[in-house]
Amino acid sequence: LQDSLSNEANIWRKYREQNDRSIKSLKGKFIYEIMSHTQSSCKVFDFYGSLYWIQKINGYVVTLVYRYPEAIRSPLIKIQNSLDDYDQLKSMRNPIYIAYIFTFILVTLLILFLSVWCAFYLARGISKPIQELLQAMQTLRKGNFSIQVPDNPRSDLKSLTQGFNEMTQALALAHSELERKNHDMLMILEHINMSVFYINQFGRIVTYNPAAKDLVKKYLGLERFKNKRISFFGKEVRDEFMSLLRELIAKEKKFLSREVAFTFKGQQRFLMAYVTVVQTNTLYQKRDQGLLLVVEDITDIVKASKMKTWREAAKQVAHEIKNPLTPIQLATQRLQRKYSHLDDKAFTDCTNTILNQVTIIKNLAAHFSQFASLPAVCVESADINKIIKEIVQFYQVSYSEIIFECVLDDSLHAVSTDKEKIKRVLVNLLDNSVKALKSATNITQPKIVVSTIVPAQKRQFEIMVQDNGPGITPSLQDKLFFPYVSSDKKNMGLGLAIVKDSIVQLGGSIDLHNKKPGVAFTIKLPR
Repeated sequence: LQDSLSNEANIWRKYREQNDRSIKSLKGKFIYEIMSHTQSSCKVFDFYGSLYWIQKINGYVVTLVYRYPEAIRSPLIKIQNSLDDYDQLKSMRNPIYIAYIFTFILVTLLILFLSVWCAFYLARGISKPIQELLQAMQTLRKGNFSIQVPDNPRSDLKSLTQGFNEMTQALALAHSELERKNHDMLMILEHINMSVFYINQFGRIVTYNPAAKDLVKKYLGLERFKNKRISFFGKEVRDEFMSLLRELIAKEKKFLSREVAFTFKGQQRFLMAYVTVVQTNTLYQKRDQGLLLVVEDITDIVKASKMKTWREAAKQVAHEIKNPLTPIQLATQRLQRKYSHLDDKAFTDCTNTILNQVTIIKNLAAHFSQFASLPAVCVESADINKIIKEIVQFYQVSYSEIIFECVLDDSLHAVSTDKEKIKRVLVNLLDNSVKALKSATNITQPKIVVSTIVPAQKRQFEIMVQDNGPGITPSLQDKLFFPYVSSDKKNMGLGLAIVKDSIVQLGGSIDLHNKKPGVAFTIKLPR
């Protein structure tokens, strides 16, 4: 069979132009045709231009071959090849269909995936900048004006991002300028002596400066009063504020000033209040009205003004008194010399009275002159404790019926001050205490205590002069340091005024405290 098959293959090779199958595949197909015949009957089939007849006989395959003529052999092979191709394609129809459907589904899924991916990519390209802008807006609302959104040149929202960044830069510059102005304003408010309060339309204190806090703490003893109503300060403050407000409304003005007088710890105080109507209009609030209240403590100014007035009056009085005194004195002395030979008691008594009164008026003029022009400060090193001991020792010798006691702080060393003024101040205060104790009738053991105190962590020292006398009436306490104010009708009332001026010239202060019994003067001076 192998030799016969080879011979047949040699014949098939002659028609290779029409045969596009390989010889090996033709052999396999031919053997398949022969071996697939299992019946005892014969089988006839065409194969590449030849007609084959086969039959199995006793295990052998008998094959007869008839060669077609050359004229019909080539067309027959072509037809047979076409039939084989058709059969092959027909057998592959379902796989090709399935492959086509699978490819179509795969391409569809690929296109769908690409579409979804493109959609997400485009959406991300738009949503991500929007999300960044929203986050930046949240940060901007919290007050961070330096926030910047990343600028992507390929983003569809490039112009919006650039505009937002330019806006934040402008806001940062505006906020920086506003902060600078606010800082300057706060610096001004913190360092001015006047007290500033801002009160909203509901009567609550919204803000204030340090001077206002010190003022409230000094006179009302309150430290925390932010967002409190005016009534929180008490009935007197509320009534005074309402009076200012009613006057402001009645006069239909936006600015009003008034001087307020009151008594604090037995002393008269003066405040100047300035009220201004302020309009507020912010981005988040409607237009509201508030009050800007500026309070200035003018107690010292009023006292200084009164002292200046008294000095001018004293200078004028001293000038007017001195002019006629000398001629009166000279004329009286001349009369005494001319008529000294006359033994007339009335004449002598009258002329002596005139001379005594002239001397008294001259002393008054001298006091006026001294009060009108106090000597300049002469600063030098002084041992305050030593000065006090010397003066108190002199008074102990002169007034043995009064107990004098010195309680001196040994840590008070030499200080730079005017010794003469300190001596004059101590003498004035001790004289007043001695006069008060001698005039009292119900004091069994009169006593005067002079003490020095050096407060911790303060660049100052204190001198206190205290007695156990009858004290000072409340009606005199608030004006005791003014000129011509005295509880003694024979006294001119210039001593404490000179004391006050001397202490002020030395950069200190003096306060009066009523004790039970007696009174105490506390002098505070810088070291």
